[in-house]
Amino acid sequence: MPPKMNILFIGILFLLVINSSSAFSQKKSAYCISYPATFPQEVVSNLQSILGTITQTKWNAVEGQAIECGFYLTLTENDKYKTGESCHILSKHYGLIQFQSPTINGLIFGVYRYLRDLGCKFYLPDPLYTILPEKTDLFKKTDEMVTPQLRIRTIFGTGGFGSGKTDPDMSVKRDWQLWQWQNGFGAEFRLGGHVGETFNLNNAATLEKHPDWTVTPILKNGKVNKTAKLNYFNTDAVDFFTDWVIRKFTDKNYTPPPTFIRDMVSIDPADGGGYATGQAVINGTKINSVSDQVFYSANVAAQKLDKLFPKNPNIGVNLYAYSGHADIPNFKLNPRVFVQIVPYQFQNIAFGPAFIERWAEKVKRFGIRDYFKYPDSYHDLPGGYTLEQLMTRAMHAERAGSEGTTYETSYSKFATAVPLWVLIQFMADGKTDWQKEYQQLIHDLFGIAAAPIGKMFHLFYESSKFAGADLQEAQHYLEEARKSNLVSTISKRLDELALYLTYVKLELDSKNTQTGDMEQRLLPVYKMAWTLYESKIIDSYRLMQLVSYSFLNAKGFDAATTKKYKDLHLYLFPNSKNKDTYWKQPRSTAMYSSKELTSLYKNQSVASETIAMPTNTTALSTAEIIQKSGVNFKPIDQFRIRGGSATRGYFIFYAEKKSDIEIDYTLSNLNEAPSISISGTDESYQNIIDKVLNNKSGTYKITIPKGVTFLFVNASKNTTYQFDIQLKNIWTYFNPAPRGPMAFLAKDGTPSYLPSYYPTYFYVPKETTEIRLKVQKNRLTIYTPSGKKNTNSDLLGTMHGGWEIRSITVAPEDSGKFWQGIISGNYNYELQNIPNVWYLIQPK
Repeated sequence: MPPKMNILFIGILFLLVINSSSAFSQKKSAYCISYPATFPQEVVSNLQSILGTITQTKWNAVEGQAIECGFYLTLTENDKYKTGESCHILSKHYGLIQFQSPTINGLIFGVYRYLRDLGCKFYLPDPLYTILPEKTDLFKKTDEMVTPQLRIRTIFGTGGFGSGKTDPDMSVKRDWQLWQWQNGFGAEFRLGGHVGETFNLNNAATLEKHPDWTVTPILKNGKVNKTAKLNYFNTDAVDFFTDWVIRKFTDKNYTPPPTFIRDMVSIDPADGGGYATGQAVINGTKINSVSDQVFYSANVAAQKLDKLFPKNPNIGVNLYAYSGHADIPNFKLNPRVFVQIVPYQFQNIAFGPAFIERWAEKVKRFGIRDYFKYPDSYHDLPGGYTLEQLMTRAMHAERAGSEGTTYETSYSKFATAVPLWVLIQFMADGKTDWQKEYQQLIHDLFGIAAAPIGKMFHLFYESSKFAGADLQEAQHYLEEARKSNLVSTISKRLDELALYLTYVKLELDSKNTQTGDMEQRLLPVYKMAWTLYESKIIDSYRLMQLVSYSFLNAKGFDAATTKKYKDLHLYLFPNSKNKDTYWKQPRSTAMYSSKELTSLYKNQSVASETIAMPTNTTALSTAEIIQKSGVNFKPIDQFRIRGGSATRGYFIFYAEKKSDIEIDYTLSNLNEAPSISISGTDESYQNIIDKVLNNKSGTYKITIPKGVTFLFVNASKNTTYQFDIQLKNIWTYFNPAPRGPMAFLAKDGTPSYLPSYYPTYFYVPKETTEIRLKVQKNRLTIYTPSGKKNTNSDLLGTMHGGWEIRSITVAPEDSGKFWQGIISGNYNYELQNIPNVWYLIQPK
């Protein structure tokens, strides 16, 4: 090319680049989010903030308009989608990403999934815990269909958020909802609950005219009995009930959704008992149990839908497998019936994994309803239900065919949100390496302070117990983290952890009756909950409710005190209409000041600084402990137990190789045919045991794999059982001690707590300096490894029910060995600071 032509070409190219850059600059300044009319404004605003931060420019928002640059979110009705939450993400050209889905939920899932894939992290429900990528190409070339790993991924806190009186702008509720959207929580379809109560209220007049339609009268003292049960043996009653249940679908204005979008209504009865008894054959179906009654009505409703919508199998009914109707029915279920099973609480059929697999063989579609550290039981304390247990259960349910889980939980950053964030990485995005995600969270949020915080989080999420000594250890790790040269965001996160530990101390103290009367113990907890309300560190609304309810039925020393407690309930109740209620008082009175919070934390920190921290040693596994015990002990290879339907029996076995357990059993029931269920699993939920025994006597042999196996015994109503268990080279132990659920029998058949028949040995880890016991009436006699009876224990506190917290000093030479604890009488006990594991072993 001639020199002049070359210069001309370069000049033209330069102008083109300048013009192109100018055009892109104009587009950049006109970034838009276009969204459908029904799209949540909270999501629009959040997207504007996130995208503006990433691109360092303002993003506008427009409703339902075509755009040339930005994120274009549109609804579509074509049939290319796998589920109602599937979203097609397509880069139309550089600078424009289009999101298409058949539902609003699908668009929300798709747009946040795109951001998560770019590296956006929404760890906790607060911008303080949101981490956005600093350098990323927002408009990567893409053409993909994204779908949640599971169709049900929902959570809700016990008690909800209340009426809004304590949260007038509903900012706490909004933050939790936004966090769920950001991380992929949600569901393709809505599942209703106990609709039987609404049925009774809405149809009381009709039911009163037909007294034979309900098991008990619909009116009780002139008021509707909401928990009255339908008489499922009455075909007219079932016909009326099922017509009412599916009335949404028979409405003339109802339009069925596309077949890939589910639409269901609940047919679950009112909560509680009170079902009819007896057996019958109705329209060719044998009704032998309460489960048969309830699921028969679901089949009737589904058959009506078969006739109404023969081409829409996506329209159906749902109900729980729960409580009195937890067991599988004896007949086939219509594919339109979606069962939400409750495997880990409120059922006495089988151990959770076996219960799930039993239902998986019965139904085409099912989901799970589970409970994760809800405040009524856990009070937002660390410990308890571990992260590993949470993930193992979730992954097993998916392998068994579950479409997902609804969790009743707590709205607390540090009690529940961290494990729930790890969980949703699997449930929404299919990430199975949850340990990696968990460690990444700790590293991202705490940077150079990650190591000590990781140790603190081990106490929070990887240990089943959390007591006073653990709190002191957690404070030590927090102070160690503070010594690092921290950026301001990490310092603020550590400050919130300090506030959480301050709450934990007040909550633990509230259980110790030696710290004061009810007011002195509970009001500081309430005040702390109100102080932390907007921070979302704990589930303040529910905790305030629980403190209020504690005073509702409390009995004082005299009538005046009892009345005072009832007045306190009304004064503290977070939905109270009383203008003088506690949380309406001035902040200086109703909340802790910053100075007071600092003082509370420092006072408990001073105590922790005086305590020598344990040396960092690797905790021994079950196999290692048993190996150590094998030097001086051997497993008991034959024992006898007796149990019944009142409580579930349980065992833990450890086998060094594949081994057999032989059980000679006898069953008895004075009212009906006896029945028991023996179920269990290994630690990974890979080898499931599930066997129903209904002969009056016999032998059952179980083959267990190498390692740990958990075994449970569920007896039918009024059934008692006796087992003679024989095993060879299998170690038997219990966590916790089995004093309540089962009686261990001596040779003469009488219950015994003696070491030859009952698990009395426990292991004290190496370098342990103290054993903390929680025991009723100090009735547990402790013996050192040499057999010497311990006569010295310090009383640290007392609790209702005769509980005492006691401390026993461990000599250096007695750690890393087995001790004995022998209970005298029907009293309960547990080890608090060491594994609460009791071994059925004997000296060699």
